[in-house]
Amino acid sequence: MSDEQSSVVTLKVRVSPEFREKIVNTAKQNNRSMNQEIVARLEDSFSPNSKQPIYLPENSAKDLNTILSLSFGTIIKNLILNDVPLEVISRSFPDSQVFKEIIDMFKDLKKNEEN
Repeated sequence: MSDEQSSVVTLKVRVSPEFREKIVNTAKQNNRSMNQEIVARLEDSFSPNSKQPIYLPENSAKDLNTILSLSFGTIIKNLILNDVPLEVISRSFPDSQVFKEIIDMFKDLKKNEEN
């Protein structure tokens, strides 16, 4: 037995026929064997720079959205309180409705604080 063969173990995994078909199709698209596809995906999932998408349950995704909105809200609020012009703040965030709403929510904050 060669050194390479002795450093590899066989692992049996049970999957549904539909899941197996996904692996087969993806392996073909990536010009890999099924084994190479599975190993590449598993190795990538352990990498700190993994490019695999993160799947969150719907509730977690909503919670994450709330946390991010609050975090960006805090950042925007602090920028406004430190007299950063609204034009600069607007250009610093992606052109999305969420950021526009957060900026609108805080844009009069400095005026209210002075009163």
